[in-house]
Amino acid sequence: RRDALLLAPQRRRRPRTLVELLVLSGTSAHGETDPSRGGPFLYPPTWEKPMTKPLCSFPDCGMKPRALGLCSAHHAQHLRGQTLRPRREVIRDIRQRVESKTLRGEGCWAWSGAHANTGYAQVRENKKLHYVHRLVYAFHNGSVPDGMVVDHKCHNRGCINPEHLQAVSPKQNNENRSGPARNNTSGYRGVYRITRSGKWGARLKDGPTVHREEGFATAAEAAKAASRMRATIFTNSLLDMHPAAPGDND
Repeated sequence: RRDALLLAPQRRRRPRTLVELLVLSGTSAHGETDPSRGGPFLYPPTWEKPMTKPLCSFPDCGMKPRALGLCSAHHAQHLRGQTLRPRREVIRDIRQRVESKTLRGEGCWAWSGAHANTGYAQVRENKKLHYVHRLVYAFHNGSVPDGMVVDHKCHNRGCINPEHLQAVSPKQNNENRSGPARNNTSGYRGVYRITRSGKWGARLKDGPTVHREEGFATAAEAAKAASRMRATIFTNSLLDMHPAAPGDND
């Protein structure tokens, strides 16, 4: 049985590639035949026929169709029941893209694009996400110096108004806060309750040094003392240094 299988004629496999077809048929790419290799073509040379690439049926679209003869963008418009309109032009220049999505106002400028979970505006460039407020600062003031960060003077993380941005050190960025920490139970920044006496105290941490003032009857009095300490010691606590500074309440 094994000998019979070996002696049985083998089925000729259909060529799968252009090179294999030319070799089996004995024909060159210019149509010349080699009688020693089998003579003419085994199959019609369909690759030599001019093939028209299918395009989206929308006028002047030029994109590859996805379904119903429409590209992905026009097919999505069709599924939404919208009137087909030209595709949105892709803006390659990063500065033009930022300008096209900036919503200007009297105070803070909003961003109509994507935002991070932290509230900062984001844009993708070369497969990398960038914070828009850093790009806007660089557009108007040059690149951010090494070791510096871009701080919002208005305390609005989504703002991209260049007038509300400044380059500061990480320490100064932490100083410019708009309210108490999340674990604060007094409702005032830098204010805590003294358990043993029931009174209130003001606390300020400046690097390794901690400043305290205690013995206040109310939390509001301690808050005024904490604000006074921040205005004296800190260099970028804008709400304490300039309570009515433009942009703080935007």
